[in-house]
Amino acid sequence: MSLRRRRQPVIIAAMMALLGAVVASRGQIPEATLRIIAFGDNEGVIARAGDDPAQKNPVLPRLIEILREEDQKRPLDLVLHTGDLVRFDPSPQLFIQALDPFLGRFYPTTGGDEEFLQGKYWAFIRAVPHLHEAVLKRVALDHNGFEPYYAVHQKGVHIISLHNPDNYGEPKRTPEFAGYDLFRPDHPNRQQYRWLVEQLEEIRRRQGDESPIIVLSHRPVYNQSRHLVDLFDRYRVDLVLSGNVHVYARAQSRHTLHIVTGIVGDRAVGGCDTLNNPLANDFLGEYRACYPGLSTFRKGAFAYHYDHYVDISIRGRTLTVRAVEIADRQAFDSFTHGGAD
Repeated sequence: MSLRRRRQPVIIAAMMALLGAVVASRGQIPEATLRIIAFGDNEGVIARAGDDPAQKNPVLPRLIEILREEDQKRPLDLVLHTGDLVRFDPSPQLFIQALDPFLGRFYPTTGGDEEFLQGKYWAFIRAVPHLHEAVLKRVALDHNGFEPYYAVHQKGVHIISLHNPDNYGEPKRTPEFAGYDLFRPDHPNRQQYRWLVEQLEEIRRRQGDESPIIVLSHRPVYNQSRHLVDLFDRYRVDLVLSGNVHVYARAQSRHTLHIVTGIVGDRAVGGCDTLNNPLANDFLGEYRACYPGLSTFRKGAFAYHYDHYVDISIRGRTLTVRAVEIADRQAFDSFTHGGAD
């Protein structure tokens, strides 16, 4: 066989691989299985102030160890955070050092008002080049430099990180947020909301992109904004990841899965009263009260008050989810969401 003939299969294979990459970049649903781990509300490397102000978060090092071990078993494509990551830390470098080697795969959302207003979240964003670049790219478009929301397309998945801290839109509690509210469609400042709609419109309508969309929002959405729930359903957002409430909980609307993952080493501050409000009841149907531990409190939703993370595999538009307790590494919830509509 001539050298030219031997090279032909290699050249054809290379061309097919290149064509596949081009198609994927234009919004083709990825065929490979992606792996994502999400967690939130560790509040920092330093723990909530107590008798010892230098006391470190006792659970975070164990979680990082688990991430390393899991990455060796099957590589992690993305690590997502639902907010409150550096609240009690004097410098973002503490959490940056803890995250290594996952920093380049790490995408968070804004945490609580304290973390944001003290400049700690912004300091973290500025210290991580790919996050700072993503925020600056968005600021260049809408000139809103106060709120650090951003959007990226990584590994065939769209990640939209909202600025939605606690007390947002509550001027009596936090006057600095008086001019902002994401949950109210009639609010006079709809800059972030307009940007959000534009992102969804560009992905689903103008590009015809059917690849998965994950929204990060520190405050849960399904119990506070029927308007956003309907918006996410309309554009077939696959997953909304939230924190703030220090529990694990999940719910599902017509097309969108909502997961609350909000406790890694901080105190269990409850949250069932927040998740059990009338809007959520109207949205999700009958429920019974949420008790400490694993308790069903609504159709398709429950809450869990222990340190945990969420392990998500995505193939096409199908999400396979495992919620895992950090202490014993046992899955306490597992299910599949999505697929063909």
